[in-house]
Amino acid sequence: MSRRNATQSKRWPKILAWTLGSLVVLFIAATLIAQSWLNSYLRSPAFRQQLEEKASIKMRAKVEIAPVRFQGPQFFSDGFNASGTSEAGFSSVKVENIRGDISLPFILRVIFGERRFRIENVEVQRLSIECYKDRIDLSLPPYLEKERATDLSNLTIRDVRVDWPGGGLAGTSVNAEKVEGGWKVEGHGGKLTQLGLPALELDSARVVYKEPSLFVQEAKLRQEGGEITASGEIVTDKRADLLFKFSRINVTPLLPEDWRARLHGNLAGELNFGKELGTSNALPVVKGKVRLDNGVIEALPILNTIANFLKTEQFRRIELSQASGDVRYDAQGWQVTNLVLEAKQLLAVRGSFTVRGKVIDGTFAIGVTPGPLQWLPGAQEKVFNTMKDGYAWTTLRITGTTDKWHEDLSERLAIAAGNAVLDKVAEAAGGALETTKKGIDDAVDTVKKFTPNLPLVPNVLDLLK
Repeated sequence: MSRRNATQSKRWPKILAWTLGSLVVLFIAATLIAQSWLNSYLRSPAFRQQLEEKASIKMRAKVEIAPVRFQGPQFFSDGFNASGTSEAGFSSVKVENIRGDISLPFILRVIFGERRFRIENVEVQRLSIECYKDRIDLSLPPYLEKERATDLSNLTIRDVRVDWPGGGLAGTSVNAEKVEGGWKVEGHGGKLTQLGLPALELDSARVVYKEPSLFVQEAKLRQEGGEITASGEIVTDKRADLLFKFSRINVTPLLPEDWRARLHGNLAGELNFGKELGTSNALPVVKGKVRLDNGVIEALPILNTIANFLKTEQFRRIELSQASGDVRYDAQGWQVTNLVLEAKQLLAVRGSFTVRGKVIDGTFAIGVTPGPLQWLPGAQEKVFNTMKDGYAWTTLRITGTTDKWHEDLSERLAIAAGNAVLDKVAEAAGGALETTKKGIDDAVDTVKKFTPNLPLVPNVLDLLK
């Protein structure tokens, strides 16, 4: 081999090594440049616009995102606004002050098809959601479910506010953590309000969302020393099935204005709430058992009538030793069955009633202790004529409207008293005339005293004089 060929053969390894080294350097440089371009692109208006477009399609709303800033592995944004279309479940969403940790895919993974961004420890200062009827008119392309490009593992929201017609939730903090197939969400604090109902304080809530179902594991609310717990399942656009258990709930704020001075006590029991979500016109169905503890009834016209008849003030204000019933609410209205009311050794009521709109219709058995009946002529013989469980019982019908209702007991008591007077006249027919006249006068005065709202009875009896 010549000296020249030997020299050239020795250079080839050096040339190859230099070439490979240069290619590696160029590749690394190209990779760094590409990675820098990727980082720069994530900060660009074009990337933000792409996020807005994708978020708009997903949320079925017009989404506007504030500029995104990066500092090392962290990102920041002042937030975003979303205005819902008719397809959205909200009218507006506002998110304020977002920060989090982001892990970008290495450029080589991007080149070979990797498109996933990992986002962790996202914190949101405030989330406001409004669920009203107003919507914007915007046509959006259909949303096609694809593999998510962003992998979010946990989220913390310091202040959540949700508003809907007549009520809302405010001041709740939320932490959401990704679990297999969905999200586990925990909430604490805040106030729940609804028009016509007392405000409730949210103690805690634990739910799991696995599309399309929201599982309410437990939610605890408080109201003036009382407690309500809720659990159940809500299936998007299909149905809601929830169980509410409650105790020590003040009944007064739940009543119509004209009943708040008449009924007092604390509610306890459990109610099942069901609603079809496929149609907005469907009314919920609520059913369950309710108990009133430490119940007091006062200032009721029927109680005042009984007190007048029986000459005892005990019936004007009744402290209930037992008060319970089965309730149901649906499109027809309210229905109460298995009603049990009792003031020990004084008064007992059993029965059922319905309220359809403002129309009330009830059938009851009412019992009183025999002692006071001695003051009302004919009451125990003609009206309260069934003895059971230490009470003298009769029937009671209530009809009319919630504003103006009628009961049939007063009239029956008056008729019984009138008949008792006639019986007294017959018994006195064989005696002296003066004695008879005096007996009739006393009986008529008694009936007049006990039946002030039935003037026809005294007028007829006056003819007997």
